[in-house]
Amino acid sequence: MDKNTRFFTPAGGILALICFFLPWMKIDCTSEGVFGSTIGEIHTVSGFDIATKQQVNLITLALVAAAVIIVVSIIMLVKQTPLKSKLPVLISSGVGLGCLMIEYIRASIGYDTGLGKISLEDLGITYQFGAFGTIVGFILSIVGALTIQKSNNISVPIEETNVSEIPDEENRTDTSVEENIPENPSGSNDTEDENS
Repeated sequence: MDKNTRFFTPAGGILALICFFLPWMKIDCTSEGVFGSTIGEIHTVSGFDIATKQQVNLITLALVAAAVIIVVSIIMLVKQTPLKSKLPVLISSGVGLGCLMIEYIRASIGYDTGLGKISLEDLGITYQFGAFGTIVGFILSIVGALTIQKSNNISVPIEETNVSEIPDEENRTDTSVEENIPENPSGSNDTEDENS
C-alpha cells in the first residue's frame, strides 16, 4: 500500500463523520413584513439531527457507515492488514453514499402530500456544506479502499535451524565439487625437479 494513500480511507471516514455535525440544510422561515422588514427565522439542521431526531432512516444508516469506515480503517492501520479491510470499507462507503444519493433524489423529486408534491425549494430549504462534505468523505474512502494493494514486504516466518546441524568447515564432506588438478601432458616439470 502506498504510504500517501493509506490515509485516504480513514481521512474520508473522519471527514464524513465530522460533516454530520455541520449544517446540512438551511430552512428559511422568513417572509416580508410591513415596510419591507423580514419576519421569521433561519434555521440550520445538521446531518446528526436528521439521523437521530427522527425515526431510523437512510441518513441514520449513512451515519453508521461513516463510523464503521473509521473503526475498520484504524484497525487496518494498527494491524497492517489492508486487504482484509478493503471489502468492509468499500461496502460501508457504498452504503453511505448510496443512502445519501437516494435521499437527495427523493427530495429533488418532491414529497407527496394531500395537496400535491412539495419540493425542498417550496419549503425554503437549501443544502449546506455539511451534506456535500459528507459525500466527499465517502468518495475519499472509496478511493482509499480502491488504492489498497498487496504489500511487498510481507513478513514470512523463518524456521529456526539448529546450529548443531550445520557442519563445520573441518568436518564438511562435500562430494559435489571435486578438485581437478590439471596434469602436465608433457611431464617436463617433474623430470626437471628430479634432475636438479
